[in-house]
Amino acid sequence: MDPEATGSSSNLKLDFNNRFPETIYTLTNIEDINHDPLQIIVADANNVDARPLLTNYLRSPKVELLVLEGDFDSKDGNWSNQEFERKMVNPRPGKRPLLVGETTAYLSDGSVAFPKVLFTDNSSWDKSGKFRIGARVVPGSYEGPRIKEAFTEPFRVKDRRGRGKTPILFDLVKHLAREAYENWDRMEEYHEPPPNTDIPLQPNAEMAQSAMDSSLFDFGQDCYFPFPSSFGGPMDPLP
Repeated sequence: MDPEATGSSSNLKLDFNNRFPETIYTLTNIEDINHDPLQIIVADANNVDARPLLTNYLRSPKVELLVLEGDFDSKDGNWSNQEFERKMVNPRPGKRPLLVGETTAYLSDGSVAFPKVLFTDNSSWDKSGKFRIGARVVPGSYEGPRIKEAFTEPFRVKDRRGRGKTPILFDLVKHLAREAYENWDRMEEYHEPPPNTDIPLQPNAEMAQSAMDSSLFDFGQDCYFPFPSSFGGPMDPLP
């Protein structure tokens, strides 16, 4: 029987050496509750305190991180490769990979750390509303008994928007940008002076342009909004 097809052929397993917060934010290095990076060890399923070393094999196993559905669970701790793979989450159409950064690394002395890994999308669209991070040995990266996959507890992933140094100002600008985007057509309706008055009325588009100082948008990449040049054309879609 193929040792990769069942979890009962080996006592070796990967294990996360971390406890994770209940919420993780996108575009931020993933850290545990102690602000330490992801760390994975090889453990013995029959002795959690043992640290088996894979010195008898020609190549050290290469470990990869991936995203799993939040409802993936196996109370008996015995699942197959196929069951694990069926719970892997693919990015939404048109989106980047869910995990980016240094998502693969080789085990060294039975452990490996992942200091630069981050999410690019939130978990609200998953049926459970949560994700898990899974870890497995890259198929074909070493020859030896199966090392069982690992996964974290489920957690929510939320967008990092508004969590910068100026979250209040950021939220205000984002609100104004969305209002302008959603009401762009209406801004052209009120460009004539009120009837029976000599008071000139500045066009709303010009008022909006003069009211929104360009410095408000100078927050860096996390606070960029694609306004059209001088409010002269149709709005680009907001991110």
